[in-house]
Amino acid sequence: MASHRVIKCLFLMLLTVSLFGCEHKVTLAPTISPSSFIAKKYPYKVAVVFSPEMQNLVVHAKPTNPIGPGFGHVYDYQVGNSLCQALLNSADTAYNQVLQADLDLKEGEFDKVIKFTLVNSNLNIEFVGLVLPTAKGSYSLSLLMEAFDGQNLNLLQKAPISGNGFVSQQADEFAAEKLFSTAVEQGIQQVSDNAANLLASGFGEIR
Repeated sequence: MASHRVIKCLFLMLLTVSLFGCEHKVTLAPTISPSSFIAKKYPYKVAVVFSPEMQNLVVHAKPTNPIGPGFGHVYDYQVGNSLCQALLNSADTAYNQVLQADLDLKEGEFDKVIKFTLVNSNLNIEFVGLVLPTAKGSYSLSLLMEAFDGQNLNLLQKAPISGNGFVSQQADEFAAEKLFSTAVEQGIQQVSDNAANLLASGFGEIR
């Protein structure tokens, strides 16, 4: 009889979670910066522009395992602010003056315009094992970076940039919230590093 009561309790718990779930809303670190140091900056006034979907980016993830740990949990990561700030920091390593600007720029306002557009953002998560589960998360991020001549807004150069993150550690559904955010932040860090290195190497250099 006791075992039947335990099974009944577990069933009711799973039913409650499936009906109401548990939503994790997570804000990422706002201070991600490129790890490389650029000794000499280009003497330009540069506008950095982000596509609207980048600024408002929220990454939604549900565990891929159909039942067990993580069942009914949804993780929402507020990526937009951290990503845009990290890329502003990337531009700041390469140029003397960097300002975030809107899409409707006028010719001659800046020496150069750097625009970032979201291509892909995907977070896969899972819990392996029923007792003391291992939480695994992998994040992939792809952007398009374009450089425009600020004097006439003609396209100078464009290139894809990407970043990835991966974590695997013993954690329950609540501790995994922070763990999965580490994977996302790793992806942002890689994108920030790659953007900084491209910009410092003369990406879209005005001719």
